Amino acid sequence: QQDNLVVMVLGSGSSMERGTQGLPRSYAAGIDDRLQQVFPGKTFIVRNLSLRGQTSADMVRRIGAEVVPARPDLVIWQAGSVEAARNVDINSFAASLADGLKKLHASNIDTILVGPQYRERLAVMVDAEPFDDILSQVAGREHAPLFRRYDIMRYWTQHATFDVWATDQKRQMSEAEAQNRCVAELLAGMIRHAAVRGP
Repeated sequence: QQDNLVVMVLGSGSSMERGTQGLPRSYAAGIDDRLQQVFPGKTFIVRNLSLRGQTSADMVRRIGAEVVPARPDLVIWQAGSVEAARNVDINSFAASLADGLKKLHASNIDTILVGPQYRERLAVMVDAEPFDDILSQVAGREHAPLFRRYDIMRYWTQHATFDVWATDQKRQMSEAEAQNRCVAELLAGMIRHAAVRGP
């Protein structure tokens, strides 16, 4: 088995390696370290292709142009946040996801889907739950693992695991980065479990 593994991250703003405009570091900023911990002896090269405001339809075009030719060992594909914010047609969203997964699977590229964030502060304005539901449906049909970030973050909010209502900006940043570190740890654990279990 090869020791150097290439992981590509596709997503929008919440998956960019480091926050911009004062935003916290994302889960993707530490995913290589977390994967290294659960796969001793392996070296992970993470290439983050995430872009703010990128829709799944945009990502599908990049899958054909940038991802498939690079032949990564794993793609982490975060989706649904931008579509929810823009109220994109949910059937178009589902079709884009299915199209992208078919392209990746046809090239024998392992893929894990990551759901949108749950932010109670924003939930009144942006309803991401229908898009998270579609992710689950498409993941099931296309036999792709789904990391349920939306459900996990909602659970944390409901059980006050983190101080999501902090008013101090420094504390908000600290809490958001703590959540993202936990997301990276849980995601790495899920990838490890899938690798051990096999297809």
